Amino acid sequence: MNCLPEPAQPNQESWQFVRALSLPLELHFNWFRTTAKKDEADLNGGVMIQKHFPDPEGSLETAYRDLDNFFNIAKISINRKYKIIVEKADTGCFESYRLDIKPDCCRIQAGDPEGIRRAVYYLEDLPPPEILGLVVQ
Repeated sequence: MNCLPEPAQPNQESWQFVRALSLPLELHFNWFRTTAKKDEADLNGGVMIQKHFPDPEGSLETAYRDLDNFFNIAKISINRKYKIIVEKADTGCFESYRLDIKPDCCRIQAGDPEGIRRAVYYLEDLPPPEILGLVVQ
């Protein structure tokens, strides 16, 4: 059996994926509706993220910063009308979460920080109009 020589590995300075992973994610929004349908949240008045989940180690700081960045890119003001409440609740097992989305508020609930983190990123990944039944101008 003939084995071909293994190709030379590139040096670490040429690894472009490391630089690419450190860049902020580029988000683009194509939201076109400006009025809420029945049972949808109207985010025209902005959002207020209420962080009631106990986090003495600050393990959720990156997720909260990412959520703020998400709304900033979407041109939805922060510290405003629609409440997004992050709180501790029994969700059954490690890393699980619950999203309770209503026209007047959204509750992100989990029993541990990993569940909160997963819920935040899940919320951001929802396609419009599923994200909170999102309606913005």
